[in-house]
Amino acid sequence: MLYRQLDRYEWISLIISLILTVSIFLQVSINLSKFSQKYFCQFEKFDCPEQIISFGEKYLIHTDSKIKNENNRKKFQNYKGKGIEDFRKGDYFYAAENFNLAFQEFPEPETLIYQNNAEAAKLEHQYIQIAVSVPISHEKESDIAQEILRGVAQAQNEINSQGGINGKWLQVGIADDKNDPEFAKKVAHEAIKNEKIVAMVGHNASSISQVVAQEYEDRLVMITPTSYTLNLNNYDYIFKIVPNVNRLADKLKNYFLNTQSKHNLLICYDRQEPVSESFKESFASSIENYDRCDVSQPGFKAEKALLEAQQSSQTHANTLLLAASIKNIDSFINLVKANQGKLTLLSSSSLYTEKTLREGKNYAENMVIVTPWHPDAFPKNPVVESFVKNAQLQWKLEVNWRSAVAYDATKVIIEGLKKIPQELNIQELRQQLQKQVKNTNNLCGATGKVSFTLGKRNEPLAFIIKVVKDEKSDIGYKFQLDPSVKDNSIIESQCY
Repeated sequence: MLYRQLDRYEWISLIISLILTVSIFLQVSINLSKFSQKYFCQFEKFDCPEQIISFGEKYLIHTDSKIKNENNRKKFQNYKGKGIEDFRKGDYFYAAENFNLAFQEFPEPETLIYQNNAEAAKLEHQYIQIAVSVPISHEKESDIAQEILRGVAQAQNEINSQGGINGKWLQVGIADDKNDPEFAKKVAHEAIKNEKIVAMVGHNASSISQVVAQEYEDRLVMITPTSYTLNLNNYDYIFKIVPNVNRLADKLKNYFLNTQSKHNLLICYDRQEPVSESFKESFASSIENYDRCDVSQPGFKAEKALLEAQQSSQTHANTLLLAASIKNIDSFINLVKANQGKLTLLSSSSLYTEKTLREGKNYAENMVIVTPWHPDAFPKNPVVESFVKNAQLQWKLEVNWRSAVAYDATKVIIEGLKKIPQELNIQELRQQLQKQVKNTNNLCGATGKVSFTLGKRNEPLAFIIKVVKDEKSDIGYKFQLDPSVKDNSIIESQCY
């Protein structure tokens, strides 16, 4: 065999050929990897780390422990697991059937949302997508997430039962923002780049909503149902269902000043949560004699904080105000229990949750809470009455303020979409939706009349409720509207 040395041009050709071969090989490998990952995401029983928003592909909320009967729990797990597996495969008919069977075993919102999503895909309807972001990851926040999702699921189920939005069904994607600012940004980016999602319901915590607001601005409508922060005003694409924090703090402060002869106060708050600190500052603005405790401090002990405040020569506290946060909700409930009924208890709406009744029990009795909603705060309003009645039938429990405001956040989006031509592209659709939401006026929801000015809710929602005994409840306690408080309800004859 004869050998010869390659000339310059042959070497260049060889090198180019090698580069092209390697490039093609790498591209094929990358594509195979992506295909493999996508394949397994659809067909295997594990969660895909890159999938942040789930329409039925992921088991996000584990409520199994709340199903007391073991046989029912196993059935629920089996049906829901099969539904998720079927949804991943694209077998939407079986997915809808299994999600429905799971919901019959235990009525929880994630399952109902997934069922509606599967029904929309199964029937090959044209559909519209929105997303909802809630804190799920930590057990102490899963109750809060479910309360929000109940409202979203109820609104979705109602509109789809009526034939959808101008004939298009509503699909809802669920995201867990982990109550973490950086991950919440990932949720925002994922929603924005998804060319089917037209709006976001969320986020929950004010600290999270403040961080992500700039991500959504001019890109995607974000309606936060539960963020009280003052720092969300004056955005064009950000809207709030609840009033500003100072509105609620002032309502509770007036109650305190009018009902307590001595105004000696201990305020416990969470320095790491801006709204908790804002609530404290707004409440204390005209109070002379008060002490404070920060539950976010390392090694915080509820018993020690209470003892020091009671023994203080300056304070002699007789009232305990809890400017509570969800992130440290366990510390605030520990304060309720450690107090043992000694100090009069006041709280922000963060403690208006079943967890407070379940864990606080008799120590929470007579605690006074300020809230943006209570079912009895809107007498003779058929829209509110219908929401409450349907919620009780659907979930087999009493819903609270988070479900109501989340329902209205979803309803604002639905009503806005009804007024928009559906042939628009995604960018035009998002822009038109922003205009419709901005101009929302006299919409009648679960929280009464809904309208906005510069993204801020116009209606002054703030009510005083109290924890009282309830022999009909499994827990033994309930939240009751305080009938002794002046202007503690809203009669809206114009909103029906």
